[in-house]
Amino acid sequence: MIEFFYNSATDSAYNLALEELLTREVNDEIFFLWQNAPAVIIGRNQNTLAEINSDFIQQNKINVTRRNTGGGAVYHDLGNVNYSYIVNYQEGKSIDFSDFAVPVIKTLTEMGINAEFSGRNDILIDNKKISGSAQSRIGDRILFHGTLLFDVNIENLVNSLNVSGIKISGKGIASVRSRVTNIKEHLLQNITVKDFINSVSDSIRRQFNVKNDYIVPQQILMQAKKLAEEKYRTWEWNYGNSPAFNYEKSCKFTGGSVTLQMEIQKGKIINARFNGDFFSRKDVSILEKMLENAEISTENISDILNSMPISEMFLNITAAEILSLFPAV
Repeated sequence: MIEFFYNSATDSAYNLALEELLTREVNDEIFFLWQNAPAVIIGRNQNTLAEINSDFIQQNKINVTRRNTGGGAVYHDLGNVNYSYIVNYQEGKSIDFSDFAVPVIKTLTEMGINAEFSGRNDILIDNKKISGSAQSRIGDRILFHGTLLFDVNIENLVNSLNVSGIKISGKGIASVRSRVTNIKEHLLQNITVKDFINSVSDSIRRQFNVKNDYIVPQQILMQAKKLAEEKYRTWEWNYGNSPAFNYEKSCKFTGGSVTLQMEIQKGKIINARFNGDFFSRKDVSILEKMLENAEISTENISDILNSMPISEMFLNITAAEILSLFPAV
């Protein structure tokens, strides 16, 4: 049975730490709502410095925090509402993003909004995006989370992110406005974000027949504070070391965009790094390690890729497509 609660904390590092611990350390199946003060949340597989506008973020004191799931960078503020599902994995059952989106879409429908699931992981209103989502599996647990753009500051969203040209043509606010929208603009009544949260909470409680709200164990709350400091606030987690790559190629595939960056010396790969908004079930660092000191020849790279679980590292992307990122030698 799904349990529900609202997490009132607004610190991105703490919230992501709490989400991780609820996924790893308890057995309860949970749906919860939460918000972040202004922050850019980076996908697990992304190069942080390539995704953000560092000057704007520093000037406006916007937090930068990396999450545990794949997908692209997103901007959060208190006009955005996040939702998370944490459920137990069922062996043999496929993981479908749309299944998790159904209760949210039903909630919006109850509010008079015609919303629909689209693409890999989006919810749209009139073909404009109001929600993106991502998922990961940790052991026998599934974490699925998404955003709900209720009344987000679009100007700050645009200025915080280095929006890739393969997704949005140009960085102007008008371009972004043509592709995203705030839920508030589509409601017949003028309500606050607090009113919206209450409406979503009530709907989810009804849909899941929630009798009592979930109470997070005190031990988990304490551990979340510690994990936030030791992981989610650290430079190592949020930025990491970026070696001086001298080869870079990007491609957009069905499963997402992938950028390969490499430092090559004397015909061998010294460093390799994969970034992008792709999803993965296995850490791509395993492949990166295998490529160290590898001869940069098409035959050799092909042999390495074919020996690795590429379909688990890059969901819906083939080994041949990953090979196309390397120079043909």
